Amino acid sequence: MPTYLDLAETLTQAGPRFTFPAALIQALAQRYRSTARGPRVVTLRALRSRGPVRATSLRRVGLPPVAQECHAGPTISTFTAPQGLTSQDFVDICRRWGFLVGGQSAYLAERRLVQIATMGAITRAACGPLFRRLE
Repeated sequence: MPTYLDLAETLTQAGPRFTFPAALIQALAQRYRSTARGPRVVTLRALRSRGPVRATSLRRVGLPPVAQECHAGPTISTFTAPQGLTSQDFVDICRRWGFLVGGQSAYLAERRLVQIATMGAITRAACGPLFRRLE
């Protein structure tokens, strides 16, 4: 059984053990919601096109991604929370604005890291309001 599906071990932890299951569950939930509106195919090309846009937008607001673009995955950008904020503080601010970002897992929180994922049917236009708020 994959470690991230080990419910018994997960229940012994304070907070999420990994970032991966939350994103997987959210993507699955979104897929079910979008199926009600009709299927939408998201291609790997579309996913790859979002990475550089997301990275450029993060750099523009002073939150450069940790990974160099040549090593970065196409769907998630990891960056350090703004000066003076913990990753949880930043997650809470984004949530108040209406955006879900990652930073709650112990691994990310200990390092003050935050993650923005653009998976599934999330468009560039949907990300624009978040980056405008960050500016």
